[in-house]
Amino acid sequence: LQADKPNDSMFAPGGQQFFQQLKTQYSEMGAAQSISFLGVGPAGPDIYQVKAEKGSWMFRVWLSAEGKVERALLTPQQ
Repeated sequence: LQADKPNDSMFAPGGQQFFQQLKTQYSEMGAAQSISFLGVGPAGPDIYQVKAEKGSWMFRVWLSAEGKVERALLTPQQ
């Protein structure tokens, strides 16, 4: 994502629609400094904490049965 060159094979059908939103959100956080896996959320996403130049963010990724990205969301942490 940082290089703005996503690998299309990582997305499930329809998953690419979330890339533009992620790109916009990602530009607000600056370069990632560290990424930590926190666990799996109650609705099924893998949850990561991303520490970046401009703060900390929660990154949630929903994967298909084939391990491809169906949905992804970045939200700032307070």
